[in-house]
Amino acid sequence: MTKIQILGIPAACVVALSSCLCYGTTIITASENWSSGQDGWTSGSITPVSTTAGVGSDGVVGNYLSITFGDSSYGYASLFTANSAFTGNMLTNASRDVSFKFKDISGEPAELGLYFASANGDKWGLALWTTPSTGQEPTSAWTTYTVGGFPLSANWYDLTGSAQAALATDMTDVAAFGLYLSGGNNQVFGLGDMQLSYTVPEPETVWLILAALASLGITCRSRIGNAARSFAKRS
Repeated sequence: MTKIQILGIPAACVVALSSCLCYGTTIITASENWSSGQDGWTSGSITPVSTTAGVGSDGVVGNYLSITFGDSSYGYASLFTANSAFTGNMLTNASRDVSFKFKDISGEPAELGLYFASANGDKWGLALWTTPSTGQEPTSAWTTYTVGGFPLSANWYDLTGSAQAALATDMTDVAAFGLYLSGGNNQVFGLGDMQLSYTVPEPETVWLILAALASLGITCRSRIGNAARSFAKRS
């Protein structure tokens, strides 16, 4: 039977260590279901377009945040909050995840993605859907979107001409967070159950990881030592 190794370490050991990293406790740092109204969430234009934010309700998600585009041509808008639970230093707990539900109430957006604006006015987007077929397509039923470790993604792009070099600095001073989308002609969309979270390992998982790392360290030192001795004999 062939034994597969990765960097000289049995693959089974690598898989076991990887599995250790997958278990932990989910810490919810911010959540919103609009049960008490808009709660500081609103809409705004990124390119010239008219929008109105409000709160709707249905039997699936309960209350949700809605955005209605005016009858103008298509443009980019944001649906966001400045609430402190969703803003500040985005790189704190930089492995955190974001999840939310989205619904086409009337028509499909041309684009949909995560959005944040820095305190200095720079605006950034992380695309989750772009017509005709890039990403997870929104539908007329509630669709759940989950983005893991989103602050560290290399795919953020500027929505207002900001220099890419400013991204890391802007992430430390976030003034607004939410979604950006492209719509128009009286389209209506819904946002439900927005949540930020991150995962910390269980105490027993930490011990397993430390033990595995210690074992791998011993293995690597042993292999390096053997390689050095073999080289010395040949010299």
